[in-house]
Amino acid sequence: MRSLLLKPTNAPRGRKNHKMTKSIETIRASLANDLVDAESAIRADEREKATQEATRIWRGYVAELEASYAKREKEKAEKLLRIFEDRSGEDTSREQPAKPANNWHRMAARHHRLVAELKRGYQSVPVLAGNLECKKQSIYAMLTTLKKNGYTVQIHHLGSRQAGRYMKIYRIPA
Repeated sequence: MRSLLLKPTNAPRGRKNHKMTKSIETIRASLANDLVDAESAIRADEREKATQEATRIWRGYVAELEASYAKREKEKAEKLLRIFEDRSGEDTSREQPAKPANNWHRMAARHHRLVAELKRGYQSVPVLAGNLECKKQSIYAMLTTLKKNGYTVQIHHLGSRQAGRYMKIYRIPA
């Protein structure tokens, strides 16, 4: 009986036990399948965690974006409220010289940009034209309009003309 317990089958000693070999290969294949299943389960778990993290970051970004839009809308509403507090609807925050009774010339947004540039200090016409992205002749015309509307435009003569220098530079005292 002891010999039966030691041998898995009653096959003679010279032959290999094919049944046992197949069962070991089956066990190995089963273990390999279990390993693949475990890896896929781990990857799915990691994917789910990554998706949750990405969702959390995205929601934070969207919340931050919505807050900035809300803040911007609030600022716009406050600005409109300030503008229309006056019954005439004029924007009283921008400083403009008092309108002369006659001879008032219309000033566009470019004129106000020119005033801001001239308040920074003395500048030549080509520099002003470059900063305001318009022609030199337009700058001369706008300077004339500013003078007619009561702005004090100071002109500094540089003396003799040299290469690369202009004869006059302009500014509005602050």
